Amino acid sequence: AAVFLSLLGKNGIHELATQNLAKAEYAKRELVKRGLKVVFSRATFNEFLVEFSVSAREVYKSCIEEGVVPGIYIDQWYPQFEKNLLICVTEGHSKAEIDRLVELLGRWGG
Repeated sequence: AAVFLSLLGKNGIHELATQNLAKAEYAKRELVKRGLKVVFSRATFNEFLVEFSVSAREVYKSCIEEGVVPGIYIDQWYPQFEKNLLICVTEGHSKAEIDRLVELLGRWGG
C-alpha cells in the first residue's frame, strides 16, 4: 500500500479520494432514482448501506447469479440490518461497472 500511495504523487491521494467520493455519490444517486433507500444520508467515502424490501441475502444471491458481487450482507454482525447490503465503490470500479450494479440492484427498487 505504501508503494502504491507513493506512486500517486503529490496530489494523487487527494485526486484518488475525490474520485472515490464522486463514484460513491453517483452510485447512491442512481440507486435512489430507482426507488432504493440509502440508509445514511451523509456523504460517504467508499461504502454505504442500501436498504431493500426483501432480505439482502436474496438480493446478493440474485446478483451473484448475474456475475456481479453487489457488496456484503452484514446481518451476521448486525441483525437489524437484515435487509441491507454494504456497497463499496472505489477507483477500481468503472462507470460501466457501477451502472451494471445499479441496474441489477434497481430491480429491487420500489
